[in-house]
Amino acid sequence: MSLITLLPPLWSRLVDPVLVAHANGDLTKLNVHPPARERLFRKWSAWRKFSAA
Repeated sequence: MSLITLLPPLWSRLVDPVLVAHANGDLTKLNVHPPARERLFRKWSAWRKFSAA
């Protein structure tokens, strides 16, 4: 697992869904890097709608 941290895009691909699931889709509960905030909210807002159904 520690080798995956050497490749940030792969790390994000594995960990982001886990974090969103942990927060029940509420990204305001997560500490998000400000420049990436809007992009991540757009990306994961669909997950929240899908998981609520």
